[in-house]
Amino acid sequence: MTLYESDGTTVASDANGVDIAAITTLADGLYSFTNVPSGDYVVKETNPANHASVSDVDTANDDSVTASVTVTGGAVTGKDFVDAPISDISGSVQADTDNDNVADTPLAGVTVTLYEADGTTVATDANGVAIPAQTTVANGSYTFANVPAGDYVIIETNPANHASSRMLLYLTMTVSR
Repeated sequence: MTLYESDGTTVASDANGVDIAAITTLADGLYSFTNVPSGDYVVKETNPANHASVSDVDTANDDSVTASVTVTGGAVTGKDFVDAPISDISGSVQADTDNDNVADTPLAGVTVTLYEADGTTVATDANGVAIPAQTTVANGSYTFANVPAGDYVIIETNPANHASSRMLLYLTMTVSR
């Protein structure tokens, strides 16, 4: 956590004019800056490894919170951030080549797309960038990387000469953290 002047780029100084050092949250997630003079400040968070911001209290999910501080002997609280782990989603696509409802052969070249839970909005990664569709490789596998916690739908585009009515396709997935 770093405390900046209201411009969001200049590190804040304490009552003695000394830059206030960046701090690490405690085990319970709490943090505190001391000896802060009256004024307006911005608190910025650096996400921990393998985590992405879910929200912060001033509406924009930008890893910063604007905190107006007036020192009158009391504390300013509730300037919170919420983070969640990011993961990879991986799986494979296989064909049932003998119609016995069992996956027989991996399929390369199959397009799979990750959507938000609504099934129509392309999912975004932990940086808010649209996650591109993936194409399965020789062993039928695919991976979507840097996926924030949430509910998703994976939709496969059937390859040429493959359809659910004649040749069953199997889609499996694994979520890793």
